[in-house]
Amino acid sequence: MEQNTITNEELHGIITDLVQKVESLECCILTLVDLKSGDKLMDTKELCEYMHKSKSTIYRITNDRLVPHIKQGNRIYFRKRDIDEWLEKNKREDYSTTLSDVEEMMTARSVAFNRNRK
Repeated sequence: MEQNTITNEELHGIITDLVQKVESLECCILTLVDLKSGDKLMDTKELCEYMHKSKSTIYRITNDRLVPHIKQGNRIYFRKRDIDEWLEKNKREDYSTTLSDVEEMMTARSVAFNRNRK
């Protein structure tokens, strides 16, 4: 019987390929589940297009936990239904900004900044 030997580099390549395939399958499964429930699962690029925001803005509000999201490994997903509900909940009836609104926003930013520094 012939023995096959695998080098560390080959093993690393095989494991890397397997991890990528598992992540791809995971994304497909999440998409199928959401399609069956009538909801769309978006990645960061799709959310940028949907909300007309930059990637840096999306990453910031995700990092500050301001927007509902799902994190799978290194990937971030957003359910369209959750985003729509979040947008509706945070909708302003009156678009005039008062001094107390500005103070509130600055306090929230300061809290998020201090939390991220720890």
